[in-house]
Amino acid sequence: MQRITKGKIEEAHATGDDGEAARLQEALSKSENELADKLKEIKQLEADLKKKPIEVPATVTIEKVPEAIEIELAELRTKVSKQANAEFKI
Repeated sequence: MQRITKGKIEEAHATGDDGEAARLQEALSKSENELADKLKEIKQLEADLKKKPIEVPATVTIEKVPEAIEIELAELRTKVSKQANAEFKI
């Protein structure tokens, strides 16, 4: 963009169109200022990212086993352990 605009500014000066050259120079200056502002903003955002880690809320899902199932599991475990003990005695 800058090359094209600088070339057009030189061309406008060469043809004697000072109004067009001034307009193009102003557009070029505005673009350069916007570019500088955006580069500063990018550097600031990069610094912010490096400075502070991204906070992600921890989602912990705790599933509660129903009490009836816990009781049944306990009974089954005792049965299995009794059967295992009985088999070793034989």
